[in-house]
Amino acid sequence: MPIIHVYAAKCTSKKREWMESIAETVSKETGTPIGAIYVYFHWMDQEDARILAPVVQFFWAENAQSRGPEQKKRLMAQLTELLAAATGAPKEQVVVTFVDLPLTNVAMGGKARG
Repeated sequence: MPIIHVYAAKCTSKKREWMESIAETVSKETGTPIGAIYVYFHWMDQEDARILAPVVQFFWAENAQSRGPEQKKRLMAQLTELLAAATGAPKEQVVVTFVDLPLTNVAMGGKARG
């Protein structure tokens, strides 16, 4: 159940397309069903950010299938490419972070996963 927050400058009306692209990329890489991937966009105004480049916070349950360093590296590269192309931001400024949550700290539909 990946939950992905993307912080980006308001620059286009294509955010639905971007959300679907991100969800498809994550689904393909992780095998997670597309309906279990949550993507949220948060728009930044220039006065609210020192650097207007996309920042991705990727929350997911640790110890789930193949969620190791190599998979994270592939996702970091793919999401960086996607968001740099979509927003026009330099790749060097796109930030992708992962937060690994213990299964005991994750619930879906009120049922703990661990």
